[in-house]
Amino acid sequence: SFYASPYPTKPVDTTGAGDVFSAVFDRFYIATGDPKLSCERALAASSIKIRYEGAKNGVPTISGIESFIRENGPVNFMTMKTSKS
Repeated sequence: SFYASPYPTKPVDTTGAGDVFSAVFDRFYIATGDPKLSCERALAASSIKIRYEGAKNGVPTISGIESFIRENGPVNFMTMKTSKS
């Protein structure tokens, strides 16, 4: 298991952020099978989305997601310890 901190973003409207996160995560996970890459792309996409008002505004393109990551750096992942029963 892992934990990833979101990108620091000043939200305008969080409507649709979860939908964007889920769609982008699924798209990248299906394409790559890499959960960390998929999570990073989904976090970037939802960070872009919440900068805009309304459900349809601000949905990023793949190139917009990649540009955002180049500008803001990679996500920091932390491994979560799990207890054994």
